[in-house]
Amino acid sequence: MVKVLQIRSSSEFLGAEKVVIELTAVLHDFGIESIIAVPVEKGQPVPQLVTEAKQRGFCVEMIPINSAFDLSAIKVIRNLIEKHQIDLVHSHGYREDLYALFGSNAAAMIATNHLWKKRNWKLKIYAWLDAWLLRFFDAVVAVSLPVKTDMVQAGIREQKISIISNGIDISCYRDIDVSDVHFPAAAHKRLCLCTVSSLTVEKGLLFLLQAFKQLRNKYTDIHLLIVGDGPEREGLEAYVAQNDLQEYVSFLGRREDVAKILSNIDVYVLPSLKEGLPMSLLEAMASSKAVVATDVGDVSAVVNRDTGVLIQPESVEALVCGLEQILSDRAKIYGYGAAAAKLIENEYSSHTMARKYAQLYRETLSER
Repeated sequence: MVKVLQIRSSSEFLGAEKVVIELTAVLHDFGIESIIAVPVEKGQPVPQLVTEAKQRGFCVEMIPINSAFDLSAIKVIRNLIEKHQIDLVHSHGYREDLYALFGSNAAAMIATNHLWKKRNWKLKIYAWLDAWLLRFFDAVVAVSLPVKTDMVQAGIREQKISIISNGIDISCYRDIDVSDVHFPAAAHKRLCLCTVSSLTVEKGLLFLLQAFKQLRNKYTDIHLLIVGDGPEREGLEAYVAQNDLQEYVSFLGRREDVAKILSNIDVYVLPSLKEGLPMSLLEAMASSKAVVATDVGDVSAVVNRDTGVLIQPESVEALVCGLEQILSDRAKIYGYGAAAAKLIENEYSSHTMARKYAQLYRETLSER
């Protein structure tokens, strides 16, 4: 049995955290055991990743740290490698890459770049530092072709990089019991649009709200759900209030019942300015939902003329036109949704993702 230490530090439970959970759950099928290590700053609540891992019965270790980059975590990781007899360390983020590089001892090292976000100077510096760290890893995974291209341009050898798309547990989005889902009453009576994301600039949510405002003038029976939280929430809510859209736009915050919410909606919207291949998009498609999405990252690999509408990013007009294609011919919703679910089941399951990672793990260990 190969033993892998999965390192992820985050207070949220988004795409990268879901990847860690899905890998841990499915890698057993390929003779690989994962131990999850989560650095947690003192005084902060227990991250949802830890809670989810424990509920699933996974082996999880919390690493106490005093600051965002606490080098004492390196010694703890070394002890965990010895304690669990770890063969390979798999890190999922720039901070985690630092801890892995200096704490891995003789263990092999793999890192997954889920997406470098460069929306401010601080994140640009982190991306530059991460690019330097990744040069010393045995192998690096990009979740999409644009992420790989970004790393090659940053000086990481192309031969070292593999592309492994995110995958999800399809069963979690089938035959959902929605009897107890908390859902705005007004949304039940209207055709429901929805997006699930962190509320940050690169998610393009202001473009979506501006497009929704225009569409409301023509389609009076639509409702928009925004699931998630983040630094842009206050500004987005202010825009909704200023344009008298409170009755038609609902901010649901962070939710743990996303699968139930997705089962209740009609159309999923991804207005992002930058992505890899977002888990939320795969989840919506697995839930048999039609999609309108911007052509960023590897989104075009799953959104096509059979599964939804692909549009250019950073354009209110493109969002209006894309959504109108569905709103004006609502029979398309069901056809798109059925094709989307079939595509995800065949090509983007957690089993497919885990199989590719298992192969990379064994190749890396063999080369060592």
